[in-house]
Amino acid sequence: MKSLELYKNGKIQIYSNILEAITKGTQLSVIKKNIGRLQAIALISKMIIEFQNNLNIENKMTSDQIPFCAEEIINIYWGFKIEEIRLFFNRASIGRYGKIYNRFDCMILFEMLEIYDKERESELLKQHQIKKSVKTTLNENKVPQIILDKIDELKKKSGFDYTDPEYLKIKSDIYKENLKGNKKDDTRREN
Repeated sequence: MKSLELYKNGKIQIYSNILEAITKGTQLSVIKKNIGRLQAIALISKMIIEFQNNLNIENKMTSDQIPFCAEEIINIYWGFKIEEIRLFFNRASIGRYGKIYNRFDCMILFEMLEIYDKERESELLKQHQIKKSVKTTLNENKVPQIILDKIDELKKKSGFDYTDPEYLKIKSDIYKENLKGNKKDDTRREN
């Protein structure tokens, strides 16, 4: 896999939001399996080192603590995507998950990861509710299966964005068709 070669070289795609990182990323457990435990630990360790080097603090993690902490991230958050970890560190660098005062260690890092995990769960729940709402709306309007399949195809193609122009056009066409169908039904009832 091309992406695994990039990971071996320490190159990770940077995404701007959680959903994009989740849908396009590679799970930590897959990376660990494919590039090996030690290289996966080295990859996360490199992120930790970069992160703490951006902090203006005196007490940083030691060279023994960093790989321990990296391995714990892989073990505990094995379902996260590596791109999410990169996004987490980028956001943590600007204080999104709390302030860091004069020391940085595993405990502080895992407290920050817990905040990120809650944010992640909230995003996933919100996305699930949107998908459920759209699907319910489409099904209530008796949308032909071919249109539902097209929407699923769009989801797979790009991680699916509900502001995607193609999706909005399909949605508009569905409503127009549905309105036409309802008008025909109304005229049949009147006769």
